[in-house]
Amino acid sequence: MTCDYKNKKGSKFCNKCGQELNTASNESKYETIRQRKPMILMASIVVIVIGLVVSFAVILNNPLNAFESHLKSREFEEAHVVFEEELEGEEDMNEAESIVLNESENIEKRYISKDFDFEDAESWLNELKEFDMNASTIDDSLTHVQTIEDSRQAFSEGETFMNDGEIHSAISQFQDVNEKDEGNYEQAQEHINELSQELESDSLNEAKQLANEEDFEEAVNVLEKADRVLDDNDDIATLLDEYDKRLAEIKEQERIEEIKKAKSDQLVVVQESNIVEQSAEHKALYPDMLQMILRNESDKTIENMEVRFLVYDEDGYPVKTRPSMSVSGKVHEFRGNAESINVQPGETFGRDNGWEIESPHDAEQALSVVKTVDFYDGSTWDNSYYDYWIEEYKDEPLED
Repeated sequence: MTCDYKNKKGSKFCNKCGQELNTASNESKYETIRQRKPMILMASIVVIVIGLVVSFAVILNNPLNAFESHLKSREFEEAHVVFEEELEGEEDMNEAESIVLNESENIEKRYISKDFDFEDAESWLNELKEFDMNASTIDDSLTHVQTIEDSRQAFSEGETFMNDGEIHSAISQFQDVNEKDEGNYEQAQEHINELSQELESDSLNEAKQLANEEDFEEAVNVLEKADRVLDDNDDIATLLDEYDKRLAEIKEQERIEEIKKAKSDQLVVVQESNIVEQSAEHKALYPDMLQMILRNESDKTIENMEVRFLVYDEDGYPVKTRPSMSVSGKVHEFRGNAESINVQPGETFGRDNGWEIESPHDAEQALSVVKTVDFYDGSTWDNSYYDYWIEEYKDEPLED
């Protein structure tokens, strides 16, 4: 028996009480303890492993846990089997609905944080919809994911256009970046502000230079292009309005010159347009006529021609009419044909001819034009003045 004083290893006697120490017995005791430690550790590990296996088996045997595990692993076919064959009762269905909703939110969040690409996120969300739970909420997630994807693409394309110097296209793309796209929206707005100032300056300078060269059409194009991407820019809008008016004046003058030329270039010219009364008493037998007096200004003999009349009442307002004995509806533009008329170059035609119209009528005045002519040599003339004529007079009252 010792006093239990802890002596140094190898001591034969106790340094406190002097008692002889049994060294071999102590060493044996220590060796036994050392041998037991690995066995205890191994036994502990085995217990832990067995516990994990049992826990995992319990989890797998729980249909809701298995359902959730399959969803997280994107094993949708297996999840459907569990859902359709193993889940029972309202409580299971409510819990499954919650699991689907949580997974939908998880996919959406992880797509936003760029853990998933768009194709996977979209595909997985659509798979979740197949369980017919929280469909509207999942649709919202799909819409949000699509919105962010479109926004990210717009930002990427905007940067490409910006680097290529295509300012209009860059601004348009940056404007499509959605404010929900937190990773890109603020930067897109900065790009828009910078590029808009550059575009405004360049467009104003270019338009003014073109205007100095009297190229108002191109100046307007430059300003319109800028105006489409710059929101409410007063300087662009003011100059655009000014150049628009100037361009309209130029085009109107050009149109007037074109009409004059088309009219003067007519090969067959109308000299008079009349409404002729053949008989005051016997209109059924001798209806009133629309008459055209024309002159052949060409060097060819006219064989056939097609003409147009516009008819007006005594106050100059358009009147509808139709040929005598016709069953067709009345129209504002009366169409007439003349065949085998044999009008020689330089001759006047029509004094004793006309196109009978139905009575009674309110026609008191008429305008006319030759639309097309067939000559005896087989050639045809289409009157370019006709389009201007019909545009100017049809459905419009006569001016004094």
